Amino acid sequence: MTERDVFVAAARSMLGVKWRHQGRQPWAVDCLGLIVLALRAAGRDVQDREGYPRDPQREGLRDELVRQCGEPRGWVHGGIALMKWPGAELPSHVGVLANGGDEWRLIHSYSGGNGCAVEHRVDEYWRGLILEVFDPWHKP
Repeated sequence: MTERDVFVAAARSMLGVKWRHQGRQPWAVDCLGLIVLALRAAGRDVQDREGYPRDPQREGLRDELVRQCGEPRGWVHGGIALMKWPGAELPSHVGVLANGGDEWRLIHSYSGGNGCAVEHRVDEYWRGLILEVFDPWHKP
């Protein structure tokens, strides 16, 4: 199993875990917490962000992804999708992309829906939210 596969499996292991702002525990994670915990489970040394507001649009999320992963490299299994909610000025959400065979899947934690970590198909709506995909296994 590759590091990418371990990363995706670790993200999937958190499905159903309650969403909590700045959550970094096995029982409560936010979108970034899911990424951080899954990367660490896959052996990637990643610096976490702390103290960001609930609406982190001006907190440099994209800049942090570039610093840790390099420039966006296109859709890849185990990539980190950077998303912007409708009506938002800047991106403020991240998730894990997984190649589910004939379709792309998105694993992420958000307060919408059931307020937990979920996995679903990347349909037209979600594809429209994804701005860029970063490869955490690419060394900047």
